[in-house]
Amino acid sequence: MNGEAVVEIANLTKRPEVVTAGGVQWLLQPEGWVLNDPERLPKTPAPLSLHTLSGLGEYIRANRDELVQTQTMIHVLDQRNVRVLSKLQPLAARHCFATVTVVAEDFGFGRFYECESFNVALQTLFEPTDQAASLLSVVGNIRDEKVGSYDDDGVTQTVTAKQGVALAYHVKAPNPVTLRPYRTFREVDQPESKFVFRMQAGKEAGCRPSCALFEADGGRWKLEAIQSIATFLRAAVPGEVTVIA
Repeated sequence: MNGEAVVEIANLTKRPEVVTAGGVQWLLQPEGWVLNDPERLPKTPAPLSLHTLSGLGEYIRANRDELVQTQTMIHVLDQRNVRVLSKLQPLAARHCFATVTVVAEDFGFGRFYECESFNVALQTLFEPTDQAASLLSVVGNIRDEKVGSYDDDGVTQTVTAKQGVALAYHVKAPNPVTLRPYRTFREVDQPESKFVFRMQAGKEAGCRPSCALFEADGGRWKLEAIQSIATFLRAAVPGEVTVIA
């Protein structure tokens, strides 16, 4: 074996290595080696930002970006976020072409509202239902002075409500209450779920009582919302596009 053969064999066994010189790290790449450098991968623009499922359907159908629809996937990430993704690229990367997010005010579950604010939120952040109307009738007539917590068994509370100018009477607050809050995209049906309704007296004399709703379905509504979004999108985009929920 001559010297050239030994050098060639030695070169075949070389691997890229990082060395430090002058306080800077350098990558030494043997001759003939080709590395998949993420910086050399084709660049993609920032994802298109959308806020409605209908807008996403229009984007996919128009296909102005000339996406290969058989290689395009719509991923329903959760009840408030959807992404349009490519198939796997080199280095196991995926391109994200568009995102869809819900932009809307949410009701603060688990937080006590002053009665007037609770009344407004119940009318603006929930779909109108019979049980929502029943809850409104209770909250809208609560007397400022007190909440009858003395008759609170942990489930049902008795409150003092007023009728007309002078007549005061006791009324049972409904519990649990079934409501449809706006919690996902408006194009799909809002999931119905149960809530625990609670009230508490004002902490200081003269303060109005406050009200709160606590979620009581263990998060099942999120799964229903995700499935509703997927069903909507499967009907809104070409069949070649895969929808994953």
